[in-house]
Amino acid sequence: AKGRRIGWSMKAKRVISSADGSLYMEQPSLAILGVPIAWLPFFWLPDTSENALSRVPKPSYFYTAKTGHALAFNTTVYSTRWTDVVLTPTLMSRQGLLLGAGWTQRFDNGSFRIKASGLYQRDKNAFTFAEAQRDFRGAIQASGSFKPTKEWTVGMSYTAFTDAAYLPDYTLTDDKSSINEVYATNVTDSSYIDARVQSFTLLGDVTASSQGQQGQTLPTVRFEHVEDLAPGMGRIDVSGKLLGVHRDLDSTTSAAAVPYTLGVAGNKQHASFQAGWQNQIIGGGGLVFTPYLGGRIDAAYYDGTSAIGPGRTSLFSATPIAAMDVRYPMAAVDGQTVHLIEPIAQLVYRGSSTTATGITNDDAQSFVFDDTNPFSYNRFSGSDRQETGLRANIG
Repeated sequence: AKGRRIGWSMKAKRVISSADGSLYMEQPSLAILGVPIAWLPFFWLPDTSENALSRVPKPSYFYTAKTGHALAFNTTVYSTRWTDVVLTPTLMSRQGLLLGAGWTQRFDNGSFRIKASGLYQRDKNAFTFAEAQRDFRGAIQASGSFKPTKEWTVGMSYTAFTDAAYLPDYTLTDDKSSINEVYATNVTDSSYIDARVQSFTLLGDVTASSQGQQGQTLPTVRFEHVEDLAPGMGRIDVSGKLLGVHRDLDSTTSAAAVPYTLGVAGNKQHASFQAGWQNQIIGGGGLVFTPYLGGRIDAAYYDGTSAIGPGRTSLFSATPIAAMDVRYPMAAVDGQTVHLIEPIAQLVYRGSSTTATGITNDDAQSFVFDDTNPFSYNRFSGSDRQETGLRANIG
């Protein structure tokens, strides 16, 4: 750009630039440090733009005891603004040739992607898992999303395979599970809605009985809405959740000889709704008072399929909620450093007579307590359990 001579240069009597980005040169010559060293009657140079170079096959190497030495090539064979087609052949010293392909299609308001791969195993006895000891193994993965409006997004994902160990055996994924789902999500400044139908499949040397223990959400629907009232009047927040769970088999485990039930066979539906009002009041001396009044309603049903479950039963509960949060934020400034110190005192009352609001516990296995939520009014990880009673928090 500054007119300086570079280490090498090419000259030609005529240069033709094509629409595809390639160059055709008549009688080109190559010079190094200004000294001509080579000449050709003509020379053709393909497109060397960044987009074109991204389609050049890039080999990668890996080794596992089950596959042997492997060399994979990832090359884009077709690419436009809307479409990408990628081929990924992988040559393995122990298992032969694995062929993979991916197709990505983009639209104005969305896109979808399909990936497929498979191979004929030369040495199926390299795998100890019975379902992996087959001649042909492969998988198809599809996903996509679409925005019909600015606020809504709909999408899906689906994975099908010959056996659950195929993808991790050939280092095609590091995930421990795959999710097949159809979903719709709405996000605005004050509202959130998410609806999904999902099934979960473990990946790896997983037996059919373990797969039957995985829950299917049929469906899971969540919504949240916040409404700011007139200045000084606070805000109202409402939220709700509908969770339907189906399992073919009981899911149990044990740790240190203590048995745990992670989920029971059968069908469970749990609907919950919560509404509350809160307002932030600045008092004398900078004290911040935040009163909260609200309530939660739960309705749940379980069909009693499992022998270790509670039997066929239903539940309805109403939980009044009241809280007062008092804080005294202080700031200390030292040059460009600002220290924030905020003593907090909190009194919370949740008046339900039961903590098992979901009958069977599918999504609240743990009581979450970390630096992000010590002053939350309910610290269970899901909706099937909740904190109840009167408590005081100081921090």
